Amino acid sequence: MSGDHDAYDGPERRQALAVRAEVLSDAVGELTRSVSELADYGRRNRALIRRMTAGFVGLLALLVAVAVVAWIAIDASDQAKKATGVAAQNKQNAKVSCLVGNESRLATIRLWTYVLDASAAANPHPTPQQLKLIADFRIYINAVFAPRNCNNPSTVVITPVPPVLPTPSR
Repeated sequence: MSGDHDAYDGPERRQALAVRAEVLSDAVGELTRSVSELADYGRRNRALIRRMTAGFVGLLALLVAVAVVAWIAIDASDQAKKATGVAAQNKQNAKVSCLVGNESRLATIRLWTYVLDASAAANPHPTPQQLKLIADFRIYINAVFAPRNCNNPSTVVITPVPPVLPTPSR
């Protein structure tokens, strides 16, 4: 047995073990390099995944922002349409009111014309001063109660000053 033991401890055996140890060392070194490369690969992939996740979150935030802006724009457009409709309705109502006012003014002119004509019939011989006063009053009535331009309601109407009545003599 001791002879087998010596053969086991022989130089060839030691040489074979040394070669195997070197091969094993090379394999461990290769394994270490592979593990290191895989670790680097994993770190790069995790960094890439984080960047892609951040990009996706940013894109999602941008999509939400665009959706909110679109919703606000649609709401503003709807409100503008409603306001335009209300403005058109107000314009039509103003025109109808103006036309009704014109009818009322015409009726008022007719009333005053009747009163002045009835007064003239009751006084067949007016003085020149009375004739002038009646003529001035007719001009005044026609100016004050003149029809308004219902197509251009912003037209400024200046109300004339009524004629001056003569002071009564005592």
